[in-house]
Amino acid sequence: GVEVGSVVLVGCGANFSALLTDRGRVLTTGSSEYGALGLGRVRKVAVPTVLTSKVLEKRFFAHLAVGEEHCAAVTSKGNVYTWGQGCFGAVGKAAASRLMHPPDCLRPHRLTLPDEMRAEEVACGGNYTAIVLAGGEVVVLGDDDTTIRSAGGEGRVLQGQSVRCGRFHTMVLSDVASASG
Repeated sequence: GVEVGSVVLVGCGANFSALLTDRGRVLTTGSSEYGALGLGRVRKVAVPTVLTSKVLEKRFFAHLAVGEEHCAAVTSKGNVYTWGQGCFGAVGKAAASRLMHPPDCLRPHRLTLPDEMRAEEVACGGNYTAIVLAGGEVVVLGDDDTTIRSAGGEGRVLQGQSVRCGRFHTMVLSDVASASG
C-alpha cells in the first residue's frame, strides 16, 4: 500500500471528513451523494481512504479545505484541485449548457488559475471556494458562477495572506500588525 504518513490537517463537511498528511496525501471518509469523497462513484466509506490516481500519486498536497459538499486542495507547486458538489460552481466545472447546472466532480480535477498564478491557500464555504494566490490576491468561484473572479468584486482586488470561509461568509486576514506593550 501507499505510505500516507501522519495526519496534520482535518476538515469536516456535511457528512464526510477529509484529512491531509505530512506526506502530502489526502484521505476521505464518511458519505456524500455529490462526490465530496473524491473516490468516483463511491458514496460511503467507513475507513479513511487515500485519493489515488496516476496524476495524484505524483502530487504533494500542502493545504486542504472542506465545504459542506466539496473540497479543495493546494499542491506544493501551487496548483488547486477541487472535487464534490458542482451545481453552485464551487468546483469550477462549467455546465454543458446554460439550461443545466454545473456537474458534480467525482474525482479531484485541476483548476485553471488566472494568468497561470500559483495558489498559497484555499478555503471552502457552503457553495463556494476562496483561493489566496501567490502575491496575495484573493479570488473566488461558486455561488452560481464557475468563473474564477476577484473576491473584491467588480474591478476591485482584495489582498490577503490567509482566508477562511463559513457557510455564507468569508474572512480575509489582510495585514498582520505587531502588538507592543
